[in-house]
Amino acid sequence: FGDDSVLQFGGGTLGHPWGNAPGAVANRVALEACVQARNEGRDLAREGNEIIREASKWSPELAAA
Repeated sequence: FGDDSVLQFGGGTLGHPWGNAPGAVANRVALEACVQARNEGRDLAREGNEIIREASKWSPELAAA
């Protein structure tokens, strides 16, 4: 994705097992991790799952998602 992307997080936010607010936190953490990885030159298509797993170590909301 690039700087002019539209991302939809409705189901991911509302479907979080801990509720809407933790779902929003999980989405924000995942997005920030992906943006940081992209800015570092990492390949999101190839490394996306690893990037999210790494971020979930620091976010219980993301780990539960």
